Amino acid sequence: MVHKIFTPSWLQPESIKFDFFLYGDNLKNPQEHTKNQLLKLLNTTKEQAGELLNYDYFENLPFLTTSISHGQIAGAVISVDKSQSPGVGVDVEQSRRIIDKKTSKFFINSNDILDGKDDLIYTWTKKEAAFKAIAPLSKKIKILNHLWIRGNEFGEVGLAHPHGEVNITLIKDQVVATAYVLKTTHP
Repeated sequence: MVHKIFTPSWLQPESIKFDFFLYGDNLKNPQEHTKNQLLKLLNTTKEQAGELLNYDYFENLPFLTTSISHGQIAGAVISVDKSQSPGVGVDVEQSRRIIDKKTSKFFINSNDILDGKDDLIYTWTKKEAAFKAIAPLSKKIKILNHLWIRGNEFGEVGLAHPHGEVNITLIKDQVVATAYVLKTTHP
């Protein structure tokens, strides 16, 4: 089944490859399974692709940027041609997961502008995806609090201009955030 995900208007949809999957009951290693799903999505083998470096790209496929997410019952993988976006991120969380307000101090900061409909799980998932997209490209962004979220844009705390776009798609009771770095921000 093909799942429709958020795609910014400036990104050519054909440059994106995405897959979402639920895990079976007996899955022992979700992380390895998710990496294998990424190889399958890219129609390649581990030997052909080489090592997955920083979960960002395969050593033998440097023209692609990738991201994976493996939750308790579901996972997602995404790949984008670097000529379209130098960084991509994906995060999957259960929609009914409760995040304690005390925990929010680790990812919400005074630069965030939440649009009211975003509850903590949506904001957490957006920040995770944005972090995965931008962190490999920035030496300054080390933790989630180094990023701001303003609606569907994200950027670095201390800078007004956005680094990219992020949004939520709900798939099978899972919150799926996809984030894309603007190519004008990081050529």
